[in-house]
Amino acid sequence: MGYFIEHECPSGADYHNLIRFFSEVSDYFELTRYNIRPEGYAEDYDQVMAQLAPYLISKKNTHKNAGNDTRRWHSMTLFRYKLNSTTIRILKESADSLFEWGGRDEEDNQLPEDLTFYQNRKPIFFMVGHEEYAEINLTDEKEIEKFKSLLGTALKEFDD
Repeated sequence: MGYFIEHECPSGADYHNLIRFFSEVSDYFELTRYNIRPEGYAEDYDQVMAQLAPYLISKKNTHKNAGNDTRRWHSMTLFRYKLNSTTIRILKESADSLFEWGGRDEEDNQLPEDLTFYQNRKPIFFMVGHEEYAEINLTDEKEIEKFKSLLGTALKEFDD
């Protein structure tokens, strides 16, 4: 059984609870840069990437991440980061809501995209910010119940 969030964006305390929860049960996280902006990204984007740079584990050019396949349109770069108190603080302070990570902003001031948390090399949480969609793939019943109790946003179920 999996869960998803669609169009109902966790923000404020719900967003911080989500980040805290996944930082406790995950091994590392990834952010994506879609290689479609020759003019570069906004200042907030560059600032977050600079803050996270010392914690970079790997960087990979590809056409697919946990939630999106762009093979027909363009490539993407995946940035894998360590999870520690500093990177968690950066994630919490850089956004006030989940879909700010790659969401469409009228001022074109968006953050890196597709925040994804991994446990045992499997994505247990991924999102596509510009689609306002997130998916939770937890298998441990205790973790599922804890996550549900922390998040005020309605979760929708789907069968694997």
